[in-house]
Amino acid sequence: MGSELAILVDELGDPVVAAWTSADGDQRWCIIPGQTDWTIVVGWLFHDALPAYVPDALRRARSRHWVDPQLQTTAEQQARQGLADLEAQYAEQKARLEDELRQAQEAADPVRDGLLYGTGSELADAVGQGLSAAGFTVVDLDKDLSATSSADLLVTYQGQAA
Repeated sequence: MGSELAILVDELGDPVVAAWTSADGDQRWCIIPGQTDWTIVVGWLFHDALPAYVPDALRRARSRHWVDPQLQTTAEQQARQGLADLEAQYAEQKARLEDELRQAQEAADPVRDGLLYGTGSELADAVGQGLSAAGFTVVDLDKDLSATSSADLLVTYQGQAA
């Protein structure tokens, strides 16, 4: 029968590129979707797959893209290290900003959902939170007077009531 191994997967974990090996191991086929841009596949093979899985292949092929750290000048090594440091800083800053965005969205979602889809006290709470975030002073009259028939808010801004 043979076996299939995913080589490259999409965001959902589905294989985009796979390798099939026959049961006896004599045949190995790479499976690539028909409409795939070959420059992407060849670029991935050359720049990512070969260095990761067959590191000596570029050296044996005498490729000018093969980088031997022992043959680099001090300036080349420093520049490569600077790029590696920059990429590490970028990854750290990106992770921090993604976390900040997630926290901001978690804080905003209840107000946004209340404003868009809420009714009654849920809507009044969302309006109150939104106005408070904008710098208004909001008093929920239902809580203060305990017996109003509608969701009423008293809103003031710099001493002016509305």
